[in-house]
Amino acid sequence: MDLIKRSELRPGDKLPLERELAEKLSISRNSLREAFRVLESKGLVKSQAGRGRYVREIRKKGYSNTENIVLSLEKSSILELLEEREIFEVKIAKIAAQRATVEDIELIEQALNKIGEGGIGDDKK
Repeated sequence: MDLIKRSELRPGDKLPLERELAEKLSISRNSLREAFRVLESKGLVKSQAGRGRYVREIRKKGYSNTENIVLSLEKSSILELLEEREIFEVKIAKIAAQRATVEDIELIEQALNKIGEGGIGDDKK
């Protein structure tokens, strides 16, 4: 959207390849694809099978929705991060469980017992 607003991309221009644009904007290709979906749904970008994506003619009305577009993009980025975090956390937990020592397990049990007693975060240590 910013490239279009700054006239770096004009109506009729072909958008750069995904890989190039993702690198230029320092975002993942998944985030870029989601951005394309949002821009296409707003009528700012048009995909042509086998030819690529192109900037459409922008009507003045299109700019009034800029905040909605940005919010949609932010939401998709947050969702993507949450999905990736779920994948990593499961693997990290698995590795931690495999490498845990008897002492580690005892410390975890102590912490869980404190939680059950309402002791963690309590000022009465």
